[in-house]
Amino acid sequence: MPLITTLSALLRDWLDRALPTVLAPSSSSTQERADEDENTRRSIHDVTLEQLGISHWSCHTLL
Repeated sequence: MPLITTLSALLRDWLDRALPTVLAPSSSSTQERADEDENTRRSIHDVTLEQLGISHWSCHTLL
């Protein structure tokens, strides 16, 4: 059992260093994150529409 205890302690120490203790961002950070998320969503949406258009017209030109 000392091996399990040692591994558990090492994992706990690593997680303490890897993860911040406070996960709630500040309000300004939240707004910046929301803006970034919205920009990413728009970009994905635009690329998806572009790819759908390419696929649509490709099926007409290949026949």
